[in-house]
Amino acid sequence: MKKLIAVLLAVLMLFSVISIIAAAEDEETVTYLVVFKDHDGTVLSEQTVESGKYPTQPTPPTRPQDEDGTTYVFTGWYSSADHQTYKAGTVPVVKEDVTYTATYQASAAEEVGTTLLSFFASIFSRTSRIFEQITKIFEDLKAQLDKLF
Repeated sequence: MKKLIAVLLAVLMLFSVISIIAAAEDEETVTYLVVFKDHDGTVLSEQTVESGKYPTQPTPPTRPQDEDGTTYVFTGWYSSADHQTYKAGTVPVVKEDVTYTATYQASAAEEVGTTLLSFFASIFSRTSRIFEQITKIFEDLKAQLDKLF
């Protein structure tokens, strides 16, 4: 009798394990389409990603200088799913089909140039005043020395 119960329990456990494995195999993996685009619509990457996983982000793109000389710096990805902008490397896990579009900020190179020019002009102005004062001191000193000799 004990053997029969042991065999029945073993068979019952075997069926349980088989049904768990079969159920796991029957579960379908949910995937979504993730697209990364540049500012002009050029597709940089298109991938199928499992739900709950992170997409592989492409190398941060570069944007050419405009005809007027404006340069741009890549700042992150704009999401079509939640209308948020994410810094490079911080896009969330995939929960739905999504397109990320590269975002850029105009470089402040022109502002930096103007600031530097003002800075150097200020230094030059101060330096000129210092040289004027030093020249006056030497002229006074020369006058005093001329009186002595």
